[in-house]
Amino acid sequence: MPNVTSPILGLICGLAIGTPLFAQSDAARVVSALRAAVEAPLPERALRDVQAELLALLADTPQSPIAAAILAVPAGKDRSLLQLVQSELAQVAATQEGGANCADVDRIENLANRILAQRTEVGGFAQANFGTEAIYLWLRYAQPDFATGLARLQQLATLGRRGPRQMEDLTLSYAYANLPPDEAEMLFGYAATQAFAHNHRNALGSLARVDNGKSYFARLNQAVESGEVQEITGLTLSTAIDLYPLEDARKIAIAAEAEKAGFPTFALTLLSSLSDQTAYAEFVTRNAGDERLMSFPVYYYGGSALARKAPVAPLPEQTFNAQPENQFLTLRAGLLIGEADYLNILYNQTGWEDAIGAAAAGFLEQLQAGETSSIGRMEDNWLYVYDQIATRADPDELRQQMSSFDISSKVRHYAGRAQQLIDWMRAKRTVRPLLHGQSAEIPARPELLSNEFDWSSWTRLAKEVAAGSTPPGATMQEQMIVAELLWTAGREEDAIAHAQMQMDPEPRLAFFRDVMKRLDRACAGHGFTLGQSILLGGQMSYVFERSD
Repeated sequence: MPNVTSPILGLICGLAIGTPLFAQSDAARVVSALRAAVEAPLPERALRDVQAELLALLADTPQSPIAAAILAVPAGKDRSLLQLVQSELAQVAATQEGGANCADVDRIENLANRILAQRTEVGGFAQANFGTEAIYLWLRYAQPDFATGLARLQQLATLGRRGPRQMEDLTLSYAYANLPPDEAEMLFGYAATQAFAHNHRNALGSLARVDNGKSYFARLNQAVESGEVQEITGLTLSTAIDLYPLEDARKIAIAAEAEKAGFPTFALTLLSSLSDQTAYAEFVTRNAGDERLMSFPVYYYGGSALARKAPVAPLPEQTFNAQPENQFLTLRAGLLIGEADYLNILYNQTGWEDAIGAAAAGFLEQLQAGETSSIGRMEDNWLYVYDQIATRADPDELRQQMSSFDISSKVRHYAGRAQQLIDWMRAKRTVRPLLHGQSAEIPARPELLSNEFDWSSWTRLAKEVAAGSTPPGATMQEQMIVAELLWTAGREEDAIAHAQMQMDPEPRLAFFRDVMKRLDRACAGHGFTLGQSILLGGQMSYVFERSD
């Protein structure tokens, strides 16, 4: 029989690159099915049967650019399906190699280095807010040898009045991915359980990826026995959450280690995120006598909402109440909306279950149809959902509710109240045709903008940017607007130069951090984790794999 393993594995890589990350359900199932085909014995299966199976799988994933390209050319005598696959994959081979060969790698590294070099210019406690994301992305893109990377991490922690937040966590995470666990801990003079005692979530996420969790659970058992942690805590379950992005086979293996080590809640939480729920159901049946475990609401930690298109229903052995439909839709939409979420805050504050549930359902339909994505499309997604809610609830009340809570400036440099972000996103969308020369007219003020939004300044500055100039901005607010307009116009280097010359250190570095992360999401997406909008509170994960 011809060897089909290599082409199938190539196809898996291609789908992983070519399919938007929102496709946690359909595309992930395709990849899982293909991996299963690779691992299964195929002694009697003819090549044409394998090709037919692949063709069916590709047809079920029309949102994948690679799948679409393959399906567009019929296979025939002179060109088999597998040859078509290999041809298409040749076009993305550079992307596969290292996963970061996109046009903006140099710019990402440049922005990271600017932040690291200039963070000490920021005064007071705010200095600690800058540097962690930058050094993480620098490590991922520059890919230095371990000694060089470790030396820069250690140096960064000592520079300025305050080192960046989470530096010890990040450094230990990096060490766990490059050294045996005990050697990594020796760098800090740590006992084996101190990562738990110090709440180093990212380091524990990296440790749990080593040897399918054996080292992690051995240390967790020691920490439980010493009284440093309990079996079910936010810290231990957050490690399970950090493993959601792994492929099903690895999650099943780690869950098996958790079960063997005596941590069934960890195992159940992780298994709830499987795209194929067989192992989850088997685990529940196997542990049906554990009343506390059977009452555990697995949907609470988001894994089932990432993996399923319908609310998780208790199996016969389980005793928790089913998740309400609108709550599920809102949670799933919030997990898939992008790098930050406001839907679930709004849902809990207002009780507008039907209005928000319907808006969430509409967004999820767009996602399923391939009309949007979870990565790189957050602003479009936020506006779509907001506008849908505004048709079902009073717009003034919606603005008032959205003005009652904040979004971190780590999400957008212009962040503040959630309504402020919506207003900026709407203003950018409205002036985009002017900035790109598609219209010479000053657009009318959007109806849903907040009354206090300074539309006249936006249109005045947008007109100047569209004409090719770079207005300096008379105030910090105007400087931020100009930077955003330049970036939106595609004048990225002008935006960076404007921020460098005109903006004070804190807003300047907030802008650099923001656009660095935007470029990353358009490149390898090292700083993006599906579901980080809720599961990580909109923050980046600083987890490393041993293969990095």
